[in-house]
Amino acid sequence: RFSPSLRTAFTWLTLASILLTKVSVTLFAGGVIMRVLFGWNIYVSVAVLLSITALYSTVGGLGAVMYTEVLQAALLFVGSFVLLYYGMQAVGGWDGLREKLPEEHFHIIHDMDHPEYPWLGVLVGMPIASIWYWCTDQVMVQRTLATREEPVAKRGTVFAGWLKISPMFTMVLPGLIAAALFPDEIGKDSNQAYVLLVIHVLPAGWIGVMVAVILCSFMASLASCFNSSSTLVTMDLYRRTYPDASEESMVWVGRLATVAMAVLSFLWVPVIDQTSSQLFLYIQSVSMIWAGPVAVVFLAAVCSERVTDASVKISAGVGVAMGVAFWLLQNMYYKQLGYSEFGDFIRNFNFLLYAIFSAVVTAVILVTCVFVEEAISGMPRAAPDDETKPLSARLTRCMYANWAAGSLILTVAVLTAIFA
Repeated sequence: RFSPSLRTAFTWLTLASILLTKVSVTLFAGGVIMRVLFGWNIYVSVAVLLSITALYSTVGGLGAVMYTEVLQAALLFVGSFVLLYYGMQAVGGWDGLREKLPEEHFHIIHDMDHPEYPWLGVLVGMPIASIWYWCTDQVMVQRTLATREEPVAKRGTVFAGWLKISPMFTMVLPGLIAAALFPDEIGKDSNQAYVLLVIHVLPAGWIGVMVAVILCSFMASLASCFNSSSTLVTMDLYRRTYPDASEESMVWVGRLATVAMAVLSFLWVPVIDQTSSQLFLYIQSVSMIWAGPVAVVFLAAVCSERVTDASVKISAGVGVAMGVAFWLLQNMYYKQLGYSEFGDFIRNFNFLLYAIFSAVVTAVILVTCVFVEEAISGMPRAAPDDETKPLSARLTRCMYANWAAGSLILTVAVLTAIFA
């Protein structure tokens, strides 16, 4: 869509996102679970996960990753609802759960002064991050790109959207149950909530199945990330620099990229341990560095041909640089800020609200650059013929997918209203 240099820059940004929010996070989560299960040191657990995963991901490729993930996802999906069933029995049903936890735990929408989930951040900030994650992230998008036909990709995407509703019942509710049943343990480390339920609530037969599936799912997730990063390094960096490179050399470059990603992720695990007590908050706060700028650029590129390479470079560059500075100040150098008004403002600036701020700043810069370029050139860029067609004419190729997507949006809106 734009220049090779912008493509290279986005490749490096994607590699950074895989390192900071996927591989290292999966390693940390897997280490926490193995520490609870086996009593191992978290770094020993991480090393074991890395060794096994790096081996079969470099040998099997994307095909092995996708087939493995489909099987594990089915088992994890069924097992999660079994865990919910036994968990609700252990806590005394819905009424028992409501009695044991504060009322605010049962609402999605909170006041604007909520430290983690203000209502504006939930309704606007999270969708901004979701556009980056589900529409542009290589680990997610590569599954769509692997299909042979566009309708298949659309059906798979909509089906994944429907599955995404299930975490309300397979992750959020079990988290509430764990907080009610194990308040002391969750107070010390909320990241171990799920595995505590598996160990103490499920019958003996289901414990073994769920532990095996959870550990395998971690390795499948890591393998998927390794495959994505090696593909980016090989195809978007190495091959473009050395177009005559042999197939054998590209294979070795991909394997070296996997090893490098594994080592760097292992080194980043201590940073996660020190940054936030809740793994989800760490993921969200880090992704907000680039989520706003990437979402704005993606939507602008899809919706208008008037967006130029220069306008994207300037707006996205400023947005990402601003995000890096904000995250470093809030998480790494907050002590140096002191107790001034500026220091308190940075420390208390919610990351979801920052995503909105970042997206607005990026959009303003992008639009300004486009108008400045057009004023200098004397005319706007011409739109292609497809852009002038009515929306209905561009959606008829897979109308059933569009209806399914529309009903999905309506369902999410209804659930949000119910749990608001």
